Amino acid sequence: MMVISDFGKGLGTLLRPQNITKNFMYVGQSIKYYYRLSVIPALIFIFVGLLFGTSIPAFGISSSTIFNYGFGGLLGLTIAILITLWILTPIRIIIFSSLTHLFGKHIFGLFRNSYDNTFAAEVYGITPALMFSWAPLLGVAGFSLVYASTAIYTAPHTSLAVPIIYSMVGLFLLFITDIWSIGITLIALANQQGVSKLKALFAVTVAGFTGIMILLGVSYAYSIFWHAHFFNVFNLLYQFL
Repeated sequence: MMVISDFGKGLGTLLRPQNITKNFMYVGQSIKYYYRLSVIPALIFIFVGLLFGTSIPAFGISSSTIFNYGFGGLLGLTIAILITLWILTPIRIIIFSSLTHLFGKHIFGLFRNSYDNTFAAEVYGITPALMFSWAPLLGVAGFSLVYASTAIYTAPHTSLAVPIIYSMVGLFLLFITDIWSIGITLIALANQQGVSKLKALFAVTVAGFTGIMILLGVSYAYSIFWHAHFFNVFNLLYQFL
Protein backbone atom coordinates (compact mmCIF):
# COMPACT_ATOMS: atom_id res chain seq x y z
CA MET A 1 0.00 0.00 0.00
CA MET A 2 1.43 3.36 -1.10
CA VAL A 3 0.38 5.19 2.09
CA ILE A 4 2.40 2.77 4.24
CA SER A 5 5.32 2.89 1.81
CA ASP A 6 5.44 6.70 1.84
CA PHE A 7 5.04 6.76 5.62
CA GLY A 8 8.13 4.56 5.82
CA LYS A 9 9.87 6.98 3.48
CA GLY A 10 8.85 9.79 5.80
CA LEU A 11 10.40 7.99 8.77
CA GLY A 12 13.55 7.53 6.71
CA THR A 13 13.56 11.25 5.99
CA LEU A 14 13.41 11.97 9.72
CA LEU A 15 16.22 9.59 10.61
CA ARG A 16 18.43 9.61 7.50
CA PRO A 17 17.76 12.91 5.69
CA GLN A 18 21.20 13.06 4.09
CA ASN A 19 20.45 9.87 2.13
CA ILE A 20 16.70 9.95 1.57
CA THR A 21 16.50 13.55 0.33
CA LYS A 22 18.83 12.77 -2.56
CA ASN A 23 15.94 11.00 -4.29
CA PHE A 24 14.50 13.18 -7.06
CA MET A 25 10.75 13.72 -7.35
CA TYR A 26 8.79 15.61 -9.96
CA VAL A 27 6.24 18.11 -8.63
CA GLY A 28 3.41 15.64 -9.21
CA GLN A 29 5.27 12.91 -7.36
CA SER A 30 6.04 15.28 -4.48
CA ILE A 31 2.37 16.23 -4.18
CA LYS A 32 1.33 12.57 -4.12
CA TYR A 33 3.99 11.84 -1.49
CA TYR A 34 2.77 14.74 0.68
CA TYR A 35 -0.89 13.71 0.59
CA ARG A 36 -0.11 10.07 1.26
CA LEU A 37 2.12 11.08 4.16
CA SER A 38 -0.65 13.26 5.58
CA VAL A 39 -3.16 10.41 5.79
CA ILE A 40 -1.82 8.84 8.99
CA PRO A 41 -1.46 12.18 10.89
CA ALA A 42 -5.02 13.04 9.87
CA LEU A 43 -6.25 9.67 11.16
CA ILE A 44 -4.36 10.29 14.43
CA PHE A 45 -6.16 13.63 14.78
CA ILE A 46 -9.52 11.97 14.25
CA PHE A 47 -8.73 9.05 16.58
CA VAL A 48 -7.42 11.24 19.41
CA GLY A 49 -10.30 13.66 18.98
CA LEU A 50 -12.75 10.79 19.24
CA LEU A 51 -10.93 9.13 22.14
CA PHE A 52 -10.34 12.20 24.32
CA GLY A 53 -12.65 14.82 22.90
CA THR A 54 -15.81 13.04 23.99
CA SER A 55 -14.98 13.38 27.69
CA ILE A 56 -14.93 17.20 28.05
CA PRO A 57 -17.00 20.16 26.83
CA ALA A 58 -15.65 21.69 23.64
CA PHE A 59 -14.32 25.22 24.13
CA GLY A 60 -16.50 25.68 27.21
CA ILE A 61 -19.73 24.75 25.42
CA SER A 62 -21.59 22.19 27.51
CA SER A 63 -23.30 19.25 25.92
CA SER A 64 -26.19 17.25 27.31
CA THR A 65 -24.70 13.96 26.26
CA ILE A 66 -21.27 12.57 25.42
CA PHE A 67 -22.55 11.48 22.02
CA ASN A 68 -23.68 14.95 21.04
CA TYR A 69 -20.39 16.52 22.05
CA GLY A 70 -18.39 13.76 20.43
CA PHE A 71 -20.09 14.30 17.08
CA GLY A 72 -19.90 18.09 17.16
CA GLY A 73 -16.36 18.29 18.56
CA LEU A 74 -15.01 15.65 16.22
CA LEU A 75 -16.66 17.27 13.20
CA GLY A 76 -15.13 20.67 13.95
CA LEU A 77 -11.74 19.14 14.71
CA THR A 78 -11.75 17.07 11.53
CA ILE A 79 -12.67 20.04 9.33
CA ALA A 80 -9.94 22.22 10.86
CA ILE A 81 -7.29 19.53 10.45
CA LEU A 82 -8.21 18.61 6.90
CA ILE A 83 -8.23 22.26 5.82
CA THR A 84 -4.80 22.78 7.35
CA LEU A 85 -3.21 19.55 6.14
CA TRP A 86 -4.74 19.28 2.69
CA ILE A 87 -5.27 22.90 1.60
CA LEU A 88 -3.35 25.54 3.58
CA THR A 89 -0.02 23.74 4.00
CA PRO A 90 0.27 22.73 0.30
CA ILE A 91 -0.42 26.35 -0.68
CA ARG A 92 2.33 27.49 1.69
CA ILE A 93 4.74 24.95 0.18
CA ILE A 94 3.98 26.18 -3.35
CA ILE A 95 4.46 29.85 -2.40
CA PHE A 96 7.66 29.35 -0.42
CA SER A 97 9.25 26.94 -2.90
CA SER A 98 8.49 29.40 -5.71
CA LEU A 99 10.16 32.25 -3.82
CA THR A 100 13.14 30.06 -2.92
CA HIS A 101 13.61 28.95 -6.52
CA LEU A 102 13.15 32.49 -7.84
CA PHE A 103 16.01 33.80 -5.72
CA GLY A 104 18.17 30.68 -5.76
CA LYS A 105 17.97 30.03 -9.49
CA HIS A 106 16.93 33.11 -11.42
CA ILE A 107 18.21 36.03 -9.34
CA PHE A 108 21.38 34.80 -7.63
CA GLY A 109 22.16 31.86 -9.91
CA LEU A 110 22.96 29.50 -7.04
CA PHE A 111 20.81 26.54 -8.00
CA ARG A 112 21.68 24.14 -10.79
CA ASN A 113 18.49 22.18 -11.27
CA SER A 114 14.79 22.72 -11.98
CA TYR A 115 11.85 23.83 -9.85
CA ASP A 116 10.93 20.16 -9.39
CA ASN A 117 14.03 19.77 -7.23
CA THR A 118 13.23 22.83 -5.12
CA PHE A 119 9.64 21.74 -4.62
CA ALA A 120 10.78 18.24 -3.62
CA ALA A 121 13.17 19.76 -1.08
CA GLU A 122 10.35 21.78 0.49
CA VAL A 123 8.14 18.70 0.72
CA TYR A 124 10.96 16.70 2.29
CA GLY A 125 11.47 19.56 4.75
CA ILE A 126 7.86 19.66 5.90
CA THR A 127 7.99 15.96 6.86
CA PRO A 128 8.74 16.36 10.63
CA ALA A 129 6.12 19.09 11.12
CA LEU A 130 3.59 17.01 9.19
CA MET A 131 4.22 13.73 10.98
CA PHE A 132 4.06 15.39 14.42
CA SER A 133 1.22 17.79 13.61
CA TRP A 134 -0.94 15.97 16.17
CA ALA A 135 1.18 17.33 19.06
CA PRO A 136 -1.29 20.12 20.05
CA LEU A 137 -3.86 17.45 20.87
CA LEU A 138 -1.83 16.56 23.95
CA GLY A 139 -3.49 19.55 25.61
CA VAL A 140 -6.90 18.11 24.79
CA ALA A 141 -5.78 14.78 26.22
CA GLY A 142 -4.68 16.53 29.42
CA PHE A 143 -8.04 18.22 29.91
CA SER A 144 -9.76 14.90 29.22
CA LEU A 145 -7.76 13.09 31.88
CA VAL A 146 -8.58 15.82 34.39
CA TYR A 147 -12.30 15.68 33.67
CA ALA A 148 -12.27 11.88 33.74
CA SER A 149 -10.48 11.79 37.10
CA THR A 150 -12.54 14.54 38.77
CA ALA A 151 -15.70 12.71 37.78
CA ILE A 152 -14.67 10.11 40.36
CA TYR A 153 -12.25 11.91 42.66
CA THR A 154 -12.16 15.52 43.78
CA ALA A 155 -8.71 16.90 43.03
CA PRO A 156 -9.01 20.64 42.29
CA HIS A 157 -5.30 21.27 42.80
CA THR A 158 -4.51 19.12 39.76
CA SER A 159 -7.24 20.52 37.51
CA LEU A 160 -4.88 22.90 35.72
CA ALA A 161 -1.50 21.25 36.23
CA VAL A 162 -2.15 18.22 34.03
CA PRO A 163 -3.45 20.00 30.89
CA ILE A 164 -0.75 22.66 31.23
CA ILE A 165 1.96 19.99 31.35
CA TYR A 166 0.45 18.15 28.39
CA SER A 167 0.13 21.41 26.44
CA MET A 168 3.74 22.37 27.20
CA VAL A 169 4.91 18.97 25.96
CA GLY A 170 2.90 19.49 22.78
CA LEU A 171 4.35 22.97 22.25
CA PHE A 172 7.86 21.63 22.87
CA LEU A 173 7.31 18.94 20.24
CA LEU A 174 6.09 21.58 17.79
CA PHE A 175 9.20 23.67 18.46
CA ILE A 176 11.50 20.68 17.96
CA THR A 177 9.76 19.62 14.74
CA ASP A 178 9.96 23.18 13.36
CA ILE A 179 13.75 23.22 13.92
CA TRP A 180 13.93 19.69 12.54
CA SER A 181 12.01 20.77 9.43
CA ILE A 182 14.36 23.70 8.80
CA GLY A 183 17.37 21.41 9.07
CA ILE A 184 15.94 18.82 6.69
CA THR A 185 14.90 21.56 4.24
CA LEU A 186 18.49 22.81 4.06
CA ILE A 187 19.87 19.29 3.64
CA ALA A 188 17.28 18.43 0.98
CA LEU A 189 17.77 21.70 -0.89
CA ALA A 190 21.54 21.23 -0.93
CA ASN A 191 21.12 17.67 -2.23
CA GLN A 192 18.46 18.47 -4.81
CA GLN A 193 20.17 21.58 -6.21
CA GLY A 194 23.77 20.40 -5.89
CA VAL A 195 24.87 23.34 -3.73
CA SER A 196 26.35 23.79 -0.27
CA LYS A 197 24.13 24.03 2.78
CA LEU A 198 25.32 27.62 3.26
CA LYS A 199 23.99 28.59 -0.18
CA ALA A 200 20.76 26.74 0.56
CA LEU A 201 20.45 28.67 3.83
CA PHE A 202 21.00 31.96 2.00
CA ALA A 203 18.26 31.20 -0.54
CA VAL A 204 15.82 30.10 2.15
CA THR A 205 16.57 33.15 4.30
CA VAL A 206 16.06 35.60 1.45
CA ALA A 207 12.84 33.84 0.43
CA GLY A 208 11.57 33.90 4.01
CA PHE A 209 12.39 37.59 4.44
CA THR A 210 10.68 38.39 1.13
CA GLY A 211 7.62 36.41 2.19
CA ILE A 212 7.37 38.39 5.43
CA MET A 213 7.68 41.68 3.50
CA ILE A 214 4.90 40.57 1.15
CA LEU A 215 2.72 39.68 4.14
CA LEU A 216 3.36 43.09 5.67
CA GLY A 217 2.43 44.83 2.41
CA VAL A 218 -0.72 42.78 1.89
CA SER A 219 -1.74 43.24 5.54
CA TYR A 220 -1.24 47.01 5.34
CA ALA A 221 -3.17 47.30 2.08
CA TYR A 222 -6.01 45.15 3.42
CA SER A 223 -6.19 47.08 6.70
CA ILE A 224 -6.38 50.39 4.82
CA PHE A 225 -8.95 49.20 2.29
CA TRP A 226 -11.21 47.32 4.72
CA HIS A 227 -10.47 49.49 7.81
CA ALA A 228 -9.30 46.41 9.72
CA HIS A 229 -6.67 46.27 12.46
CA PHE A 230 -3.26 45.84 10.80
CA PHE A 231 -1.75 43.41 13.32
CA ASN A 232 -4.87 41.23 13.34
CA VAL A 233 -4.72 40.92 9.55
CA PHE A 234 -0.96 40.23 9.59
CA ASN A 235 -1.34 37.56 12.28
CA LEU A 236 -4.12 35.88 10.32
CA LEU A 237 -2.09 35.79 7.11
CA TYR A 238 1.03 34.68 9.01
CA GLN A 239 -0.86 31.77 10.58
CA PHE A 240 -2.22 30.87 7.15
CA LEU A 241 1.24 30.73 5.58
